[in-house]
Amino acid sequence: MFSPPPVPPFDGLHPIVVHFPIAIFLLVPLLVLASIPLSRRWARPIHASTLALMVIGSGFALLATASGEESAEIVEALYPSAEDAIEEHEEMGELARTLLIVATAVYALVCVVPMLVRRSARAGLIERVAQGSFVVLLIPVLLVLANAAHAGGVLVHGYGVRAPGFSPTPQAIPQDRHDDDDDDD
Repeated sequence: MFSPPPVPPFDGLHPIVVHFPIAIFLLVPLLVLASIPLSRRWARPIHASTLALMVIGSGFALLATASGEESAEIVEALYPSAEDAIEEHEEMGELARTLLIVATAVYALVCVVPMLVRRSARAGLIERVAQGSFVVLLIPVLLVLANAAHAGGVLVHGYGVRAPGFSPTPQAIPQDRHDDDDDDD
C-alpha cells in the first residue's frame, strides 16, 4: 500500500526547500527579457506574474535560511571537519537571501512606477529600459545565489553532509554476489 513519506522536522527541511528559490530566481531574468519586446498590454501580466514568483521565491529563501540555521548546530556536531565550510555556506546563504528580498522590492518598484507615470510616447520605452536595467542589476545577485548553492553542494558532495532526518540510503547488494567462498575449486 502506498504511504507518503514522513514530513521531516523543521531542521531537516533545508534540502527540500532550498531548491525553490534557486529555480524561481533563475527563471526571473528569462521572463523579464521575454516581456521586453511585447506591448505593454501583453508585458504587464508577465511582470505581475514575475513579481508574484519573486515574492514566493523570497518566502522560500527565508524558509531555506531559517531551516538551514536550525540544522547548522546539529550538522556541525556530526561533521566537525566541515565546520568552516558550513559557516561559509551559511553566510553566503544569508547574503543571497537578503539580496533576493531587496531585488524583489526593487522589481516591485520597477513594475509600479511606470504605472504612475503619465501616458506618453516614451512611457513604453522607459518601461522597457527599466526592465532591461533590472536584469543587468539582477545578474550579480544571481551569482551570489549560485555561489551559495555551490557551497551547499560542496558540503553534500564533498563532505557527505546530510541534514538531520535524512540518512544515506543503504545500497542494495546484488543477489548474485556472495562474499563467502565455500567452494574450493
